[in-house]
Amino acid sequence: MRRHLLASSALLLAAAALTTGCGEDVTPASAGPNDAPLARLEAPLRARAGRPVLLDASGSEDPDGVVAAYIFDCGDGTPYFEALSPQAWHTWDDPGEYTITLSILDDRGSKDSTQVMIVVE
Repeated sequence: MRRHLLASSALLLAAAALTTGCGEDVTPASAGPNDAPLARLEAPLRARAGRPVLLDASGSEDPDGVVAAYIFDCGDGTPYFEALSPQAWHTWDDPGEYTITLSILDDRGSKDSTQVMIVVE
């Protein structure tokens, strides 16, 4: 069984772009261009199967706003998960090499991604 334990219990279930109930974009026109966020992920290079690993995206930033969502894909076939917190825990049950993908969304809908490899023994 693969398990995820979020550092924060809050889940982001809506899209990062601000919309009304009718799907209209309500981002202020005067806000100017939207600079993309920068995704940064720290994780150990090695881990042990069955033991939780901290995934830390707290170094991620958005130069002209805030990071609205952190999306973690742990590369082991478990569903990706979205979090408001930049830190999450993941447990791999099987040994192997995995690619962890972090995607972040900013408060105006821009996205960036980064990847880290981990060897699970």
